[in-house]
Amino acid sequence: MELDRAGIHDIARQHPQEVERVAAKWEGWAAHANVLPAWGGYEKPARR
Repeated sequence: MELDRAGIHDIARQHPQEVERVAAKWEGWAAHANVLPAWGGYEKPARR
């Protein structure tokens, strides 16, 4: 974040394990907080 504040560079491609870790953490929180879409429209983003 410090080196790319504008988010111009896609660093997710360079760090796919970190993306998986953060996404899993968010999904766990979202399920616990009951904020996933009620209509079941949430799908994990496709892997590149």
